[in-house]
Amino acid sequence: MLRKFGLGLSVVALMVASACGSDSKPDSAGGSTGARTFKVAVAGPLAGAYAIYGKPILDGAQIAVDELNRAGGIASGPYKGSKIEIVPFDDQLDPKQDADAAQKVVDDKSIWAFTGLAGSDGALAAKPILNRAGVPLISSYASSPAITRDSQRTFILASPHGAYAAAGIQAAKDAGAKKVAILQITGEFGDSISKLAQQAAQAKGLTVSNVATMGSGDADVQTQVLAAKNSGADTLVTVGYAGDVIAALTAVKKLEWTPRIVDAGGGAFDPSLLERGGPAREGLIGVVDYDAASASPANAAFTSAYKTRFGSADVPPPAAHGYESIKVVAAALATGPADRAALGDAIGKVAIADTGVGALSFDASGNPLGRPIWVFKVKDGKFVFQSGFSFDGKDVKSLPLSR
Repeated sequence: MLRKFGLGLSVVALMVASACGSDSKPDSAGGSTGARTFKVAVAGPLAGAYAIYGKPILDGAQIAVDELNRAGGIASGPYKGSKIEIVPFDDQLDPKQDADAAQKVVDDKSIWAFTGLAGSDGALAAKPILNRAGVPLISSYASSPAITRDSQRTFILASPHGAYAAAGIQAAKDAGAKKVAILQITGEFGDSISKLAQQAAQAKGLTVSNVATMGSGDADVQTQVLAAKNSGADTLVTVGYAGDVIAALTAVKKLEWTPRIVDAGGGAFDPSLLERGGPAREGLIGVVDYDAASASPANAAFTSAYKTRFGSADVPPPAAHGYESIKVVAAALATGPADRAALGDAIGKVAIADTGVGALSFDASGNPLGRPIWVFKVKDGKFVFQSGFSFDGKDVKSLPLSR
């Protein structure tokens, strides 16, 4: 399938909290049941270069909130009729900002959950603050395994880093790779997927000839790419955001190198790569964990709502994960948790047949079970989905596209 999408960037206005006809206290983390308004924090980069990841999370979450509230609120349980309100935080993809936002959420007992997050470093900065106070953390897009390690009431929604790494290396092998060089950004996102990709390559019989790092946003990575070329690699595996993959493509072109290029971090699946990637983008293989063209009824409803608001049915993956973040919170609220800690416990028991992304439930550590991962190729300047995988926590298995 040929795909091209645009990112809708909305401005979310804060709704005024109300008890919605109840004598319950919406400004308390515990207390009475009945219809009320529950606030949910959504943190992410909402302005600047990385807003292409944070704003869609907020957009997707707002679509889910609007759907829920228009339908009458929480559908059942002690809080039947209750509404959800989003409280946005612009973290600028800065872990310190996420730590500050987490402390504000802890101090404001009217906010029941902390969601969003486009970067794993930010999730790791927020986690201990939220864990100590019993506030549930739902990492909508960041998915390092370190996020749920040694944690309480902490959950990941996107496909975990192990799925990205295994799928990226399997896609490289399927395309004929024998010897791979890895170019990764520094930080938890790059370090984690790079390490897992090296392990996956060894397990699948591929040679890793070189591993190099770059700072996210570095425009000139010619030295690192030259080292990859000189290592004898036939494939360059990238792990970074869209701008980082573009920097690698630019260096490959300047060095007149023609390796197979595989992005194992999901960053390549972005319109900017099609616009600014140059000739080297053609043939690039990448992995991503959301397929906006899925024919499932849940996804059709979501993409229809997204198109109504933003004019495109091609939804960016962060928006899909922001959308399902609210679905998870709403499902847990329907069980009537007495306070924020009880909400976190209820989230761990949530099982949704299809959020739009797919089925969602969690293991005992808060990791998502059975999340899909999809392989695409850039062909004629467009994203073409080729195949899919499921991830069992160790390796990937073939998964058909839903069409």
